[in-house]
Amino acid sequence: GGDVTMDAWFEHYVEAKELFIKEQSVDQIKLAYKTHIQPFLGKMRMCDITPSNVIMVVDSLRNKGLSGNSQQNIFVHLRTMFNFAKDEGVITSNPMVIVHPTFDTSTNRRALTNEEIEIILQ
Repeated sequence: GGDVTMDAWFEHYVEAKELFIKEQSVDQIKLAYKTHIQPFLGKMRMCDITPSNVIMVVDSLRNKGLSGNSQQNIFVHLRTMFNFAKDEGVITSNPMVIVHPTFDTSTNRRALTNEEIEIILQ
């Protein structure tokens, strides 16, 4: 149950995800976890993680200068992990429920043109 650490839970979560999503997406989730979430929550027991702990992770994302889209993607991964833990009965309350940060996602992304792709390939 809730005595499992976030690190142990993450391993189970990734195994479940690998059945349904592409390998590249799983790799992105692993990188986001290892780089941005694990340093703060990895050794904590799932049942001990509070909204304050989650806010600490969000603040660290902002302080790293990541784009709003990157911050939001990492936050969504974290929210999905906790939703899955709640659904599986690992935790009785989800600390993510009351955390609703806003991220500046107004930066426009654009696809590379064929000419730009050719330049990179050369």
